[in-house]
Amino acid sequence: SVLFRATGQQVAAKQAALKNMSPSLLAKLYMAAAKLMEESDGGLRGLSHDYKDLQQPLKTWTAAGHRFLLAVALRNFGVDIWNAQKHGEGLGCARAAKMNHDKAVSEGILHGASQSLAARVEEESSSLDRMLAAWEKDNKLVYFERVKEPEVLPEAKAVTAADCPEFPLPTPPFSLSFDTATSV
Repeated sequence: SVLFRATGQQVAAKQAALKNMSPSLLAKLYMAAAKLMEESDGGLRGLSHDYKDLQQPLKTWTAAGHRFLLAVALRNFGVDIWNAQKHGEGLGCARAAKMNHDKAVSEGILHGASQSLAARVEEESSSLDRMLAAWEKDNKLVYFERVKEPEVLPEAKAVTAADCPEFPLPTPPFSLSFDTATSV
């Protein structure tokens, strides 16, 4: 069930990104997804002898997926910090995001990945590379801030069933009946 929650959290984060929500909120949503994915990976590994029977793409996705989701969270957190004029810390977040992204790739996230996941991983890589290049240049030429790791990671914001809309059943309940006595 943790894997289902992690997947639901990713869907919520992706929907928030499509609606152009703030980088701060996106960082929190993706951080929650990363934590759930890491918890899911730990749960699967806890199966000990049954772990070897699981499909390789599932094992790879849970093992490397939390790194990828953490990279997305850190990128958004870095954007939020950079926009708050904390350029050295924002650049540190971007570097940490790139490191986690590269680890996810080296751990095999693209092995057996769907086309959509492969596209997301490539898109994230390109986005991180462009962002890092621009921020490194700006920091060297304009801001001159010491690059440091973020002091605090974004808090996770999990989407729960209470956050989802309810679709009530019709009141009163309806039923269908067929008149079999009528002939056609």
